[in-house]
Amino acid sequence: MIEFYGWCAIAPSCGAGSNRSKDQTILRRLTPLVDQLNREESVAGLRSLNGQTQLFVMGGDSSKGRLWADIHGMYEWIAENAADSYGMLQLQDDLDPDGFENAFQTFVLKHGTFERRMDRFLSPRNPGLAPWPAEL
Repeated sequence: MIEFYGWCAIAPSCGAGSNRSKDQTILRRLTPLVDQLNREESVAGLRSLNGQTQLFVMGGDSSKGRLWADIHGMYEWIAENAADSYGMLQLQDDLDPDGFENAFQTFVLKHGTFERRMDRFLSPRNPGLAPWPAEL
């Protein structure tokens, strides 16, 4: 099973080089990507808060499948097309094939990159967050 939680401050361009048309194009292309994530297993949204566009996403599924591919792909798209954006996406996958089944993985979005980092705050999941099964 996977569970994921993420946020992102969308900053298509900033400073003196800000291009309002480019900003609107990016948000217009991002909106359908976010909308498709509102399904039974997840919720996502874009909101303007204090003059900045914020993205949030959370949910869970039985395994890394289409849902995870869509979320991961959206964050990669943001990194490529809105390089001044920043945020995080946390994943816990109890069937992780790379050996991280007892850890949260944190994907960091900044400076046009989207990279996996190991979480040091919530990991390890056992015995840190989830209780061990009672002895029989």
